[in-house]
Amino acid sequence: MSEITVQIYTTLGEKLLKTRFSIQAKTVEEAIKIVEKKLPQKFKEELKNQDGKIKNSYIIAVNGLPIEKKKLPHYPLSPGDVLQIYPAISGG
Repeated sequence: MSEITVQIYTTLGEKLLKTRFSIQAKTVEEAIKIVEKKLPQKFKEELKNQDGKIKNSYIIAVNGLPIEKKKLPHYPLSPGDVLQIYPAISGG
């Protein structure tokens, strides 16, 4: 397992009162499952649809590189990686 840093941005992190912490995980999917267990149920409800998939309104990135949702289950993590969770920004 790799020790990584998780960063949760904007109002999602503010609502949870926790925006940065470390965990150990091998893949992005495993990391998200660990974060779901570590944080209140509100995190999972905010991040995922009823079917358990990450909502389109959220972006998951590793070291600043957005990861396609279909690649999340097997996307590997290395020691020191930063997993970032933030809402997609829109506006006009």
